[in-house]
Amino acid sequence: MKTGMGPKWAAKAIVVAGFAVASQTWGAVTTAAWYRAGEAGTGVDSSGNGYALDQLSVLTPSADTPTFPPLQLAPSTLSLDFNGSNSFAYRSAGLVTQATDNVGMDAWVKSDLANKEGGVIAYNGGLGNPNNSGFGLIQYGSTYTGYVAGAAFVGSTPVSTTAWTYLALVRDSGTWTFYVNGTPVGWSDSAPLAYTPASETFMLGANVYVGGGASFFDGKIDEVRVFTFTGAFSVSDLNYGIPEPGMVGLLVIGTALCAGRRRRASRK
Repeated sequence: MKTGMGPKWAAKAIVVAGFAVASQTWGAVTTAAWYRAGEAGTGVDSSGNGYALDQLSVLTPSADTPTFPPLQLAPSTLSLDFNGSNSFAYRSAGLVTQATDNVGMDAWVKSDLANKEGGVIAYNGGLGNPNNSGFGLIQYGSTYTGYVAGAAFVGSTPVSTTAWTYLALVRDSGTWTFYVNGTPVGWSDSAPLAYTPASETFMLGANVYVGGGASFFDGKIDEVRVFTFTGAFSVSDLNYGIPEPGMVGLLVIGTALCAGRRRRASRK
């Protein structure tokens, strides 16, 4: 009497499991805004939700882009170069999201300065004047970090001036996690301060609230995304482009097993 699961049914089970994981993960995330930083036009929101950045200053498209298998329609061909003195982009119409939990932001970044005292990469909220709220990604000295206004710095990683770095800050069920190249490196349970939507915005490359602009980032920014989600967050929900084994690995293994089974059957 045979017991257990044969190759044929094992392969089917793996394929089904892979599809189940993929469906559960991808169905959970809703993109609020997506700034491809060049391909669709400077400041354009490629999510289709209408959150264009209409206040633009001294932004230069660059062919220097991250090399990665992106979770998007096409690879990145352009990034935006911020000069560190008067480059910025922001929305005059305000915030991209008012969510304070089950929310996140990710971006690719390549700094031109190994050490800079304060450089805003991407931020949703207010930074100091007139309000202090929201969350985002910044360069602080010689590190990249996630920042929750008035509450906490979340994790850090050394700045690289020679390689692109993927950064993400996500709050899942009350806990902030800072990701670097798809790996979680810092956590915080600090609660964010409440938004003041009438006087806050989404910004790239600078803090537009202080003296018309400060904390200018010097370097390149690409593929900035703001998103919300339901259910448990997974690293495969990031825009890093390296899915968990459950999404692709299991499907590949299952497909290979099925193909092998068919070849053996055809020889009989």
